[in-house]
Amino acid sequence: MNKIIFYTIVLMFLICSGNSYSQLLSIAEQDKKVNVTEEIMTVPANKEFSHTAEGLKIVNEMIRLKSEVKTGNGEKLLELQKKLERIEYTSVTKTFDAGELRFSDNHNQKTNQFHTDAITISAIYSTYNSYIKAIATQVEQTAPGTGTIWVAFAVGTSDSGAGAAPDTLLLYKSVNDGLIYSLYSRLTLSTGNKINIDEMDMEIIESPASKFIYLTAGFSTNGYTGVYRNALVVFDIVNNVSSSVVLNFPGTVSSSKYYRARITSDNARYALNAYVTISVIQDSTDGFNHYYMTKFCRIINPYTTTPAITYLPAALYLPLIYAPFSSTVHADIAYYNTGGNAAGDSLIFVLSGFPGALEKIFIYKGYSNTAVYPALSKILSGTLNDKQFVRVASTGGNDQKKMMMIFMESEGSVNSSLYTYTTSDANNWSKSLVQGGAFGVFQLKNSDITGQRNVSGKFYAAFKIDSPLIDIIGSMGYNDLTRTSFVLNHNNIGGKTDASPKPAFRYNNTDSCLTIWSAASSVNSSCGCSVINAAVRFYIQGLYDEITNLTKYDLAKIYLRNSVSPYSKVDSALGLSGTIFTFHNANPGTYYVSVTHRNSVETWYYQPVALVYSNNVSVDMMTIQSRAFGSNQIQIDNSPVRFGIYSGDVNQDGTVDLTDGSLIDNDAINFASGYLPTDLNGDGIIDVADAVFADNNSFNFVSKITP
Repeated sequence: MNKIIFYTIVLMFLICSGNSYSQLLSIAEQDKKVNVTEEIMTVPANKEFSHTAEGLKIVNEMIRLKSEVKTGNGEKLLELQKKLERIEYTSVTKTFDAGELRFSDNHNQKTNQFHTDAITISAIYSTYNSYIKAIATQVEQTAPGTGTIWVAFAVGTSDSGAGAAPDTLLLYKSVNDGLIYSLYSRLTLSTGNKINIDEMDMEIIESPASKFIYLTAGFSTNGYTGVYRNALVVFDIVNNVSSSVVLNFPGTVSSSKYYRARITSDNARYALNAYVTISVIQDSTDGFNHYYMTKFCRIINPYTTTPAITYLPAALYLPLIYAPFSSTVHADIAYYNTGGNAAGDSLIFVLSGFPGALEKIFIYKGYSNTAVYPALSKILSGTLNDKQFVRVASTGGNDQKKMMMIFMESEGSVNSSLYTYTTSDANNWSKSLVQGGAFGVFQLKNSDITGQRNVSGKFYAAFKIDSPLIDIIGSMGYNDLTRTSFVLNHNNIGGKTDASPKPAFRYNNTDSCLTIWSAASSVNSSCGCSVINAAVRFYIQGLYDEITNLTKYDLAKIYLRNSVSPYSKVDSALGLSGTIFTFHNANPGTYYVSVTHRNSVETWYYQPVALVYSNNVSVDMMTIQSRAFGSNQIQIDNSPVRFGIYSGDVNQDGTVDLTDGSLIDNDAINFASGYLPTDLNGDGIIDVADAVFADNNSFNFVSKITP
């Protein structure tokens, strides 16, 4: 990133009562409930539908077969589905036209497992000349192979056009609770085909005898200049074979865009006769107007690499018309059960980001056992703020109506926050603020959520905060719809990425949290969610402007140290100066906190601090000089009174002296610029303004002071 551009983006802390500053990123001590507006349907449904007498008999027989605990019913169900279509013409079932995409033949066999519940971060993959575009993950829940983690991600370059280098889909697995991952399969798309950002989703289908991974991936041809389509890739992970197809809805034309596919199943409820449902956004255009609609398809024989796909050709609602192309339209889908039997099987579609209704969330519900179009159930608004990329999750078991949504909501032109909706009865929804953003520099991006199968009310969510120099990867765990864990940042390695993180449960030992995330062209796995979050609040002398009372931000590293001599390091966290830092490895306890920065004097907090899991503890040195050990800070503003850690230790030897000044002078003479340690004021240019800080602090014999 160009440093000059970066440092033109500044952020002022909010001034609160008592002449103190608010946190850069707010963590609610408990989920804050807000009022919800539930509106009556105002958009007409696309079509009404009811079965004929003969069709109803077929439907009832399908329900009976689906509920029957008997293998081999999948093909019977498929034949009944085709018979129903011949009678009622309500859907179109197509054979799986495999072979449009090809995999390299490198499927690996499973190895023996061992389990651990340690909180660890493991590297899955890294590259130097490409970047990560999208991630999806699932975990096996039935023996054999219980707990095996599967991670798919797309890797590609930034070139465009018909001759662009093709992207690659990689599938990795871990058989030891996320400690080590190995490559299972690789899919290279044809020339010009590119995976769309954040357009991957995964579902695992399991029976006692078979296991299949269903992966959806949105892609564009001709290097983003051609058509937009969705691929479905099916892996048989028992027999190590796979196949793929491009979803082809009836009436598909080249000018239509199909994107943002999402997938769900009722496999948690039906181990032997599961159904798979996939929703997509369709954008049709007449050359000027765009017509947005949500369509879906179903697979009722998923225990094969070549399943038949039943397409429902009509949209859930009348197409919404908007002149320019909109990138915000989104739909998500989940299966839930309302009565403990097949008659209670339902699907919920959650729609958001529609032009002209950005502040609303549309909920459609429908019977999941037959090809019937869902009906509009509710419209949630609550506020006039835009609500984007709403994701919904359920736990999918018998008579489990607890569900959860997670989404971003704008709060002005430069701010966004993270919210959830929860329901205990699949009908009444409560809205909660769970994570605040901060004024443009820190922007919440796409989040996702998953439910633990057959455990009512247990969910895990992951989100990303886009900030300068580093992407903050956060997560939250919920038991019985109540938040029980909070990890502000999994990313202690630094770097930025386009792909959003994905949540999962490991399903072993304590069913601990699993977060798959990327940074700096790498993919990583975080196992566990018991961490220490601490708001370490400090200013850096050279980056503070006493005229505007604004500060610039830079990467800093915070260490937790034992509270007794020799004060050895216990854990560290990387983040932007003055923000919240997350420590992954330290146990709750009392620690000294030390601050290091690439051209500042190492500074310690004045006393040990008691730190605990999840809660955010404040370590604040900004307003009181003696809050630094040995009062080792300099006053950087008189009104309001502010203190900062000393700048000028360019070579990080603990002292500001002539050596540091010489390094700055040399870079200034050579007209050096960019993100360099000698740039003390953060303007991207090394000159006399930087030298002043080092010269003054050298004259005053500034050095680190430690216990």
